[in-house]
Amino acid sequence: MACIKIVTNGQRNFLNAIEACNGLNLQFVRYRKPRFVPKAPTKIFKVREPTPRDTEETKLMRTWQAHYNTEMKSLHLYFKSHCQRIRERERIEAIKTPFEKRYVDICRKNEEWNKEAKMIRLGQWKEKEKWLEDRHLAVAEREEREREETREMAFQRVREAQESLDNYITEENLDEKLDEILGKEVDYDFALYLDGSKTTVPDSKTEDNPGSGSSPS
Repeated sequence: MACIKIVTNGQRNFLNAIEACNGLNLQFVRYRKPRFVPKAPTKIFKVREPTPRDTEETKLMRTWQAHYNTEMKSLHLYFKSHCQRIRERERIEAIKTPFEKRYVDICRKNEEWNKEAKMIRLGQWKEKEKWLEDRHLAVAEREEREREETREMAFQRVREAQESLDNYITEENLDEKLDEILGKEVDYDFALYLDGSKTTVPDSKTEDNPGSGSSPS
């Protein structure tokens, strides 16, 4: 019976390329030929014949395989039941064990766990105490520094006030300050240079005015 093989355009183009390269002696170094490679011309009409089998041998192999499967199943069930009996025996022995002995074991384990938890808790508490101590020291140092700065600022203000105490106007020196202020003449008739220095301006009254002369007759 003839076999019709349907391929796509891409596969047809690839097969055409392979047919065109027959002269290049292409070899596929894989254990199994890819599916897109066409069948070898020498094997197109080759039909594999079934391997001949001996009837007696086949019968013996089936018998031996059945015996093997039965033995493996029996061993599996035996080991499974044996493990179940061991677990059941341990459970019964645990139930038969006196309650006092189990209670002592439970208390011993509980004490061990308590000791471990205590060591962990003490370590954590020491770390926390150290952190709190460092934090308190830092806060105390900062507060002391702030108080010192505030005290220094207050002293500076007091010193400035003491230095300028003579310039204050009080009831005792009020008349003296008034006479000093009224008797002090301030002359604002000066000029400033770009560098900030002052220079007095000559009095316009005493300066000769070229335009003040008599007009010609």
